Amino acid sequence: MGVGSLPQTAAALIAGGMAPDTPAAAIQWATYPAQRTVDATLATLADQVAAAGLTAPVITVIGRVVALRNEIRWFDPRGPPAAARSAQSS
Repeated sequence: MGVGSLPQTAAALIAGGMAPDTPAAAIQWATYPAQRTVDATLATLADQVAAAGLTAPVITVIGRVVALRNEIRWFDPRGPPAAARSAQSS
């Protein structure tokens, strides 16, 4: 989903019945050291992405899976979550 069309896409999803408070995230340069992520709701994602200055390439994820980010984060410039680090040392 293009960053430029994010406001229209979010508005269409909300108009189609998706809850405005649905978790959403935009990930710029996913899996690269320059990766940046914006977590928001469907209603606020476009504004927060614009405020953060994210530009293409961006992957947009919408839905409850966004809430699992800290649990399933396999790549992040900040490193794996603490639980994964301790599992790797075992």
